[in-house]
Amino acid sequence: MMLDLFPTLVGIADSKTGNIAAAVVFVIVTLVYVRSGHYELSDCPGVSKTFTDEVNCRRVLQAKTTNDEHKDLRIALTSRAVPNQRLTVAFGIDNAFTTTSIEKRKSFKDQSISILHRPSLNSGWEKLHFGLRIMIRDALIDKSILLVPLVQSLTLRITLGVLFDLDPVQIPIGVAEELASDINDIWLASKCGSIPIWRTQTRTHMLLRTLISSRNPLDAAENPMNFILPAYETLWRVVLRCFIEIAYRGPRANRTIWRQAIHESLSTNKDESIALAKVSADNIAREALRLYPPTRRVYRYESNLNTGLPEVVAADIEACQRNETEWGADAKTFNPDRWTTIDDPAKRLLAFGDSPFRCPAYNDFGFRMIILLTGALSEGVGEDWELQSDSGDELPEWGTPLCSARKAYSQVRLQDMRSCN
Repeated sequence: MMLDLFPTLVGIADSKTGNIAAAVVFVIVTLVYVRSGHYELSDCPGVSKTFTDEVNCRRVLQAKTTNDEHKDLRIALTSRAVPNQRLTVAFGIDNAFTTTSIEKRKSFKDQSISILHRPSLNSGWEKLHFGLRIMIRDALIDKSILLVPLVQSLTLRITLGVLFDLDPVQIPIGVAEELASDINDIWLASKCGSIPIWRTQTRTHMLLRTLISSRNPLDAAENPMNFILPAYETLWRVVLRCFIEIAYRGPRANRTIWRQAIHESLSTNKDESIALAKVSADNIAREALRLYPPTRRVYRYESNLNTGLPEVVAADIEACQRNETEWGADAKTFNPDRWTTIDDPAKRLLAFGDSPFRCPAYNDFGFRMIILLTGALSEGVGEDWELQSDSGDELPEWGTPLCSARKAYSQVRLQDMRSCN
């Protein structure tokens, strides 16, 4: 196997010329590795090291082998692309997360930035909020409803509306629920073992064509999953847990303040809401992203400095952002107040990654989507709905984080207590 050549080839890296040669070899060998179909045929590659401290997590996010390294962007892209190749098999995508092409990466990033700017034009956020209220009102006609499918379908419909300029209210809820379920199932199956092959997911293709007829899901360049996966998949789990925290966890006085802050941000100018609220809506979203990062662990593929052998390293973002040494004794408690005393919030929060791979949503869009969806849900249920769960799916005591597992709380229901009187 070509990877066996690494010890010999990297051994020449005793000079500047040798370092360049080793870097070139790294790209060539890993590209061969990617294109060999390895991920389709075998188990997930083993992780050699997992980091939980902020310094090393940031280094991994930046795709650096050492803290003072300035890696060529092509090498950094390869470092990110290799662990993500399972996604090309499972979802047929070709985007910034899976490519080693600088040009493709730039094109995808530019398109993403343009798309994320849409809600700021022509009262787009207000229209999305209006549509969400309609969708939530219609969903809550049933007096008992599973929470996870509700959050998934709402998040997916709003995401599709933004990404493909659709009216989310016109997206059939049944189609959205089925597509959300398919995405979740494929994602779970792709984590290890025998990865499902995208071309065999005919039902998912049909659902995508029903919603976005102009794009061919079997064409890697056109596949709508290129944008759906990084947008929707990283959002719904944060929204789910943020909603549970502000509506059903912690002291009632805290919940009242949190909900008021979010509701004000949806009904008034954003700057005014920050001045009016004791806790800003942005800090609530920021705290949800800290405690429940959308990507719990980030993987990079690199050459070991000592052996020259390729290895996969991981940044455990979840553990890092819950570290009591870094965040205090209440690090595992949902506490938006903590952000009022942090000088540089953007630097401390790792949920959006780091340069050169910082998510385009980090400036404003990510916060506003969390606030929009969480706030609309909170408005919709008011004080009349309670959470009920089957045995084994109860919420932990406040001060203990909610379970981050993808299948967690699948049996939790929203129950209209007025129907029980």
